[in-house]
Amino acid sequence: MRVYLCPKKTYAVSVVVPMYNAEEYIAECLESLLLQTFQDFEVIVVDDCSTDNSVAVAESFLEKFGGRLKLSKTEKNSGGAGYVPRNIGLTLASGMYIYFLDADDFLLLNALELLYRDAKKCDADVICLDNYYYMNSQNEIVRKGCDNKRKSSMIIDNPSRVVYECLFLGDMMTPWSKFVRRDFLIKNEIYFPEIIAGGDNIWSVHVCSCSKRFLRIPLPVYFYRCYDTKAVTKSKRAPREQMAWWISSFVKLCVAWNEFATKNEILKSNYNFCYKYLTDALNYRLKQLSAELSLLDNVEIYEILQRNSPKTPDSTMSLLPFLFSFICNEKKTSANGELIIRKFGHCFTAKMLVRMDKKTEPENLRLLSVSDGKARISRPEWWQKNGVCHMIDSYAGKLEIISKANVDGQVQVRLSGAWVPNPEDKTKRLPYWIDYMKLVINEETVFDKLTPAWHDKPYVYNMNVKAGEEIKIQTEWLPHRDDRDDLSAKVAPPQEPQKIQENNSEKLRKSEALISELRTALDNEKKLHNKDVELINKFKDYFTARADIQLVTKQKGDFQIISVSDDLASVTKPKWFQKGGIGYVINSCVGKLEFVAKSSVDGQIKLRLRGLDVRTPEDKTKRIPYWINYTKLIVDDEIIFDEITPAWLEKFYSYNTDIKAGEEIKIKFEWLPHRNNV
Repeated sequence: MRVYLCPKKTYAVSVVVPMYNAEEYIAECLESLLLQTFQDFEVIVVDDCSTDNSVAVAESFLEKFGGRLKLSKTEKNSGGAGYVPRNIGLTLASGMYIYFLDADDFLLLNALELLYRDAKKCDADVICLDNYYYMNSQNEIVRKGCDNKRKSSMIIDNPSRVVYECLFLGDMMTPWSKFVRRDFLIKNEIYFPEIIAGGDNIWSVHVCSCSKRFLRIPLPVYFYRCYDTKAVTKSKRAPREQMAWWISSFVKLCVAWNEFATKNEILKSNYNFCYKYLTDALNYRLKQLSAELSLLDNVEIYEILQRNSPKTPDSTMSLLPFLFSFICNEKKTSANGELIIRKFGHCFTAKMLVRMDKKTEPENLRLLSVSDGKARISRPEWWQKNGVCHMIDSYAGKLEIISKANVDGQVQVRLSGAWVPNPEDKTKRLPYWIDYMKLVINEETVFDKLTPAWHDKPYVYNMNVKAGEEIKIQTEWLPHRDDRDDLSAKVAPPQEPQKIQENNSEKLRKSEALISELRTALDNEKKLHNKDVELINKFKDYFTARADIQLVTKQKGDFQIISVSDDLASVTKPKWFQKGGIGYVINSCVGKLEFVAKSSVDGQIKLRLRGLDVRTPEDKTKRIPYWINYTKLIVDDEIIFDEITPAWLEKFYSYNTDIKAGEEIKIKFEWLPHRNNV
């Protein structure tokens, strides 16, 4: 396309029209400008590399405008966004006032006359159109806006109030609703941010927050077309691509908004403004994604969110105060919003400190490796006063680091949540909880259960190290949760198996009685009545797996269960299980279990994965087939199976392996609740 620039001249108004594949509507748009009752204006059409005949249609109007029409073109397509064409148009404009008109919309014939007259009369930096004409179809036009009843114009001299009305009254967030003084835009360096969806809104808030004299007029002069549009936000995509596009746009918007808000005095002092804006932006996207949320399963949604989440902890921090508030303010959280936020797991950053409490040189505690390549690793000065400290921020969901001590001393591992300032009071922190699920140090499990921690209430583990010793630390965590008042009391070291048995045997006996009642409801009824469904939901946590492990040997020796990850598990050593060797029975209802056993003699380990022994209420000599769907078995880090493997008491899964004197065996398995369709 040739670029046409009219002779250098100043005008009262410059109308900037960003255009992309608008051949069906651009003629109507330019015709509405050609017929304006006010003629002291220029038109700047900036084509965004259209692939249809839009340019040819625009070129046909050159002669009609008599030199007042400029045609320009972007170097490459900006992805359907208007920010590049609008910014180009602004640099080419010479008018006293700037007006942005979309290529598929048009104006009332006296629009520019009314806008220019009121701007001059009131000496306004900005005129805002409160109302407009909304075209649902070719034959349906309705009046819409934020104040249909007000009949007279309104001058506002307080920028804070202008921003409030822009954010809270609605229909004031679009570029085409603003008629702006050009030197005002240049002086305040107001340009469109380079993001596809939401940049218009940031531009509008920027305009409102800088305006010293803001005029709102009730007369509608703009015709907004919402049917048959080719706007990038209304493009049809496959469900996965559609979800990825909208989530990616939200993340980019949050990062851009944070960068803008931290420099804006009005937004810095009004967190509710920021919360309102980001909440509306997220809810708008969730509304666009309502169909996709029903078509995609949780795994697909999580993968999309993980792939499109911020790439660095620094950019993640721009999301934290908003996401935290979005979760915790339940009255303001929609069901879909909560679904999405809870799957933003990799946006919730865990923090690990590894420090040596000894006055020593930095090289005496070194990080050899960190599994998360995107983690932020730092050595804050305030932690180095009494030793050496490394701080690792990660949002990968799990982390493995290897550190090395070059001197004898004590190493402290501290797990917490990210430092999130309270927007209302910068001297305070938000209780940004992280649910740590596992901590393993040098292959020894420190804990393997929900262990919540945050910045002010961390989980702390101390250990002695020798010079030259390497320390391998592994941890896993879940996203932030808000269903607590204070869970710090639940942080406790793991119990010994014997103590577990003493504390929880009564609960297990009760659970067995409940299971019998529940199994009767499940298996003796062909149809589940409402009361049965309630029973299942009430007692679903009591779907208990059973592992029988026995050492068979010809020698006299000892066989012990060293550790069990579930602190509610039952570990028993029944007499009937000692006849052919030394045997234990472990019952657990947490869904996954890890235990370590040790033999003092050579022999063979026999492992059986079963369901519980549940008797029918009518005939105690018969058992109910209480099936358990085991999904994974790992023995000494070797995967034995990784698929659904159903078993019950009499039809168990069996696995045998040899063991040497002094050797430990580590067994991990997972399971699903009972299903009666096996």
